[in-house]
Amino acid sequence: MRYLASFLFVLMGLLTPVHALTVEIYTIPGCFGCGMAKSMLEDHGIPYTEVSIQGRPDLYAQMKKRAGGNPEDSMTVPRIFINDKHIGSYSELSDVDFDALLQQEKPTFE
Repeated sequence: MRYLASFLFVLMGLLTPVHALTVEIYTIPGCFGCGMAKSMLEDHGIPYTEVSIQGRPDLYAQMKKRAGGNPEDSMTVPRIFINDKHIGSYSELSDVDFDALLQQEKPTFE
């Protein structure tokens, strides 16, 4: 019953679901794979934070470090992190079982 009440309050705009998942996607403008990855996340109702590295060598270096890449090597976008774990790029994201992931991370409400 509590979940039904929460659901109704969300529909009425009185509560906002807070997902335990944190998804970050590093992108650049015009990147086809970035757009596909964002669309996939949106299609599954998964909120994400987009970090544009365009003209930001500091964010590019941060992305590479988080992904475990060699600072001397180049790395492409998108780079996707779920709960601070490097998933990879669009092709690796398409292998994620979103239903299982969402079952593990039921939202709470504020």
